[in-house]
Amino acid sequence: MSESDKEAMFRIGLTILLVVIGLSVLIFSGFLAYKEYNAITKEAIPKLSNIEDLVSDVTPIILYYGLRLAFLSVLIWVGSILLYRGIQLLMKAAK
Repeated sequence: MSESDKEAMFRIGLTILLVVIGLSVLIFSGFLAYKEYNAITKEAIPKLSNIEDLVSDVTPIILYYGLRLAFLSVLIWVGSILLYRGIQLLMKAAK
């Protein structure tokens, strides 16, 4: 095998690896988002008695789901970057 063949095989392997990891991260993120969506129930949202109690009851819920959303956003961002780089390498290899 020549040096260029080894480099081409390495690029193909790296491309497949990046695409598979990127898709896996995106699918995993979607699964986590769906799981969190199903976990929210109407009982988790407190009833309105007065504004002070409502604010003190809702604040931890907003923080909890806000942090979850930030985590999922980072996961989706990383997965899309990996997928983009894998497809970019695939396009370079095709030329």
